[in-house]
Amino acid sequence: MAIYADKNSKGQLTGRWRVELQSGGKRYRERHDTVQAAKADEARVSAAWAAGLEVGKVVKRIDTRQGTKAVETLQEALKAARGHLWRGIASEQGCWAHVERIVRLLGPNRKLNDLVTTDIDDLIVSLEIGGDVAPGRVSKQKPFVFKPASQSTINRYLSSFHTFIDWCTSRGMRPTGAKLEFAWRDEDAGRIRWITPDEEALLYELLPPAIGKFVHVAIETGCRRGELRTAQAHQVQLNRLNLWDTKTDKPRPVPITPAVSQILHELIATGMPTFSELRYHWDIAREAMGLKDDPNFVLHACRHTCATRLVEAGVNIRVIQAWLGHARIETTMRYTQVHDTMLNGALEARLQHSGAICARKSGGAMAWGSKRAKRLDNRRSGNYVTSRFPAGVAELVDAAGLGPVVERRGGSSPFARTKLLNTNCFLTFEH
Repeated sequence: MAIYADKNSKGQLTGRWRVELQSGGKRYRERHDTVQAAKADEARVSAAWAAGLEVGKVVKRIDTRQGTKAVETLQEALKAARGHLWRGIASEQGCWAHVERIVRLLGPNRKLNDLVTTDIDDLIVSLEIGGDVAPGRVSKQKPFVFKPASQSTINRYLSSFHTFIDWCTSRGMRPTGAKLEFAWRDEDAGRIRWITPDEEALLYELLPPAIGKFVHVAIETGCRRGELRTAQAHQVQLNRLNLWDTKTDKPRPVPITPAVSQILHELIATGMPTFSELRYHWDIAREAMGLKDDPNFVLHACRHTCATRLVEAGVNIRVIQAWLGHARIETTMRYTQVHDTMLNGALEARLQHSGAICARKSGGAMAWGSKRAKRLDNRRSGNYVTSRFPAGVAELVDAAGLGPVVERRGGSSPFARTKLLNTNCFLTFEH
């Protein structure tokens, strides 16, 4: 079906429906107030074209065949790709912003066929430096202000441009044999920043009500910013948010509470905040909280917070992966960082587990200070056992019934006997 929810230039849903059809070099575009009207128009145009008739509002297709002069420059290719690439997905606006900036850096009048790998290398340098004009180029337009991009951000730019170039090549705008090599950057996993309960409460006090509600829903659901902004009323149920347009192009359900469901309906009815509104008010709140110099305190930290709280609640890692919509479990592992309290709890559980195993091995209560363990320690010349283990471990080993086994096996040297004891100890306590 060639019917899509209409959006404005800011990526906001307009409430109208768009019909887009193409056949035999012709394209048809029209907007309607209801989905029923859009479906009826689609059927009318399809029937007319099948009968060989012409219909109104036909947009002539841009000829992109190789050898023609219809599309030669980056700017022309940019116009030709509009309405095709990333259409309808949550990250559509961000991907186009990446490509538009790259076109400005490389030069709008740069010919597609003239692009070489060294241009991609220069592009990476330009992104690392910042700004909106490549080194050595003079722009007649007022340059935008861009901060130096991180390695991960550069990869996002390269990914969008790589998709754009592939689209142009597959449609004959570039020779198929003229491949560009992209020097992907090594990304540092970095620090996963989550929002503490005190920080969350302060955010709600500083942010406007609509922005505060959006942040609350983002923390509760772990959804990406674009996924929430494009959500529609029919996707929101009492206990579930159904996401159709996701980063991985795979729909997924997200569990929600009735309270979150109500807030979502309110935001959709009044209009979701724009990207610029979210960024503007978040930066003001961050500065008021004294976190202006914390580069990791960004809106995406709401997603980190949801993942971390799921881990703290003991939710299975595979369930968290499905909740967040990650294609790879490694991505989920990066989000699910642990606190010191969780580490301490893991240590306590491990010690209890080890103690239970040792008690079963010894047939009763642990004999931490048994005379037998002391005799074993005294027979070791140079005190090899206690010099290689913390105090008390030698007694623990003997209490588990390993002392006689070590003595019977012996060894060619005191070091060999100690090594045998070390191995037996770890085999015993790990099972």
